[in-house]
Amino acid sequence: MGAVVIGSAFAIAFDQAFTIFHDLLFPAGNWEFDPATDRLVQLFPYDFWTETSVAIAVVGLLLTLETWAFARRLAQRSA
Repeated sequence: MGAVVIGSAFAIAFDQAFTIFHDLLFPAGNWEFDPATDRLVQLFPYDFWTETSVAIAVVGLLLTLETWAFARRLAQRSA
């Protein structure tokens, strides 16, 4: 259930959810990088992070659906 809530928050309001996530897990804005000076942003630009986030969400959704289908099959066998 938690994954659905978090996934929905990111799907509906990505920028706000992204900021809240980083504010909670990283101290004092040290996750904000300057593309002119910080190597991490230069090596992995914005598009990389966007595409990676989408890929993680899709894999998470597929795993969730497969787990649900597996649990449903087990419940039907038991009944």
